[in-house]
Amino acid sequence: MTNSIQKEDSPENNNKVFVGVKHFLNYIKSITFQFTKSENDEVTIIARGKQITKAVDLAEVMKKKQVDGKNISVKKIKIGSESKKSDTGKIINVSTIEITLTKTNP
Repeated sequence: MTNSIQKEDSPENNNKVFVGVKHFLNYIKSITFQFTKSENDEVTIIARGKQITKAVDLAEVMKKKQVDGKNISVKKIKIGSESKKSDTGKIINVSTIEITLTKTNP
């Protein structure tokens, strides 16, 4: 899955949330915004490395929420790894995860 994560501002990413070092609630707000204001039926949470645990926690919290009167469920989970060159020039593998959430009727 080398180089599969696109830049955050590209048009293909309007229903994707890239998890980083921001506060947990910022991501909850972002995912909720994607479901409500952008009227997306699916939102994909993307994370790498140490942020994978935060992505899983976000998916679990969203599963317990209702958005626009609909439940949120996990549609698909995709895992992989990327090869990157470290600051020292060494090639390292970084794990990745993509969790696709979808709205379902209650």
